[in-house]
Amino acid sequence: MDLGFWLCLLVVVRTTTRAYEGDGVGVQEGSNVIHYPPQSVKITQMDDGYQCSADANPKPDYTWSREGHPLPSGVRAEGNRLYLDFIPELNGLYTCKASNSYGTAEGHTTLYAVTGASGIPLSVIIVIIIISVIVGAILIIMLRKCRNQQETLKVVAKKLLP
Repeated sequence: MDLGFWLCLLVVVRTTTRAYEGDGVGVQEGSNVIHYPPQSVKITQMDDGYQCSADANPKPDYTWSREGHPLPSGVRAEGNRLYLDFIPELNGLYTCKASNSYGTAEGHTTLYAVTGASGIPLSVIIVIIIISVIVGAILIIMLRKCRNQQETLKVVAKKLLP
């Protein structure tokens, strides 16, 4: 008697009787096509949100949710892409579900956007600091030029006025 853990994976092999074309790859008549459920769901962060991908045949359909509920306002899903702003109000666990006629698989990612003490997003605070440093440097350069010009005018005035 074997008390180990067993995993059974069913692979369906279907023989086509006509030409099949998908994703630009043709399968000739009479060849075998292997169909299988989504596996290895991967979520990648993009500049404007997340992208979900899964290995499956046929290609899976994707649905997105946040903590088991519909997506909040300001967040939209288009196919395998989720578009959102990285702001604290949208923090939470996001789920991408990939499904085809053979099964379903899920991937999860957590959005954790941080704000500064004032409630302003940290990225905005950093931009403000950088702009302030640049403006400050420009003002210092301008003040030094004004002082140099002032000194020059004093020297010229002493020479011209006895």
